Formats: sequence, structure tokens, C-alpha cells
Amino acid sequence: MYVDLALSRTFQRFDELQLLGITALYLAMNIEEVDLKSCRKFSECTAGAFSPFQIAQKQRELVKCLNWKLYPETLCQWLDSFCEIWDSFIVHYCPNEAM
Repeated sequence: MYVDLALSRTFQRFDELQLLGITALYLAMNIEEVDLKSCRKFSECTAGAFSPFQIAQKQRELVKCLNWKLYPETLCQWLDSFCEIWDSFIVHYCPNEAM
């Protein structure tokens, strides 16, 4: 998900797509997991193609690109917001129909 959002908002060079991918995994792990792995472990997953510093730097860029919105709205949250708007619409435009 983070990769999709980043690719839709910024230009990524082809040779940095692996860095973006491993950084997105690292960011997701930091948010979701209890047993955190070090940035060095993620660097090893790239067979040394990217250093821990590069991953940490890309993580900062990714978070800024996402405007720090690391928990995107889920379908249930969207539906709840929609129902609230719908209820206020009914109350305002159809007062006789309101509960």
C-alpha cells in the first residue's frame, strides 16, 4: 500500500524501486510488529545493495510523501463517515422522514 501511494505521488527512479519496496516493508514492520528487526537486517535482505542509512533516509522521504498518514482509511471507516453524512442529509432535506 505504501509503495502504491508513493508511486502515485512522486517519481521514483527504476533503480530505486527495490529501495522503496524494502523501505515500505520496514515502515510497515515498525507500525505493526511487536518484535522489531533492525534496519541492518533489512539491508541484508537486499544483499547489501542498500545500506541501513539509505533505508532510514528513504523511510523519512516516504513518511513525508505520505504526509505522515500511516494509517489509511479503511472501508469500514469510510462507510461510517458516509452513513453520518447520509444521516445529516436526511435530517436536513427530509425532516419528515427523519427518525
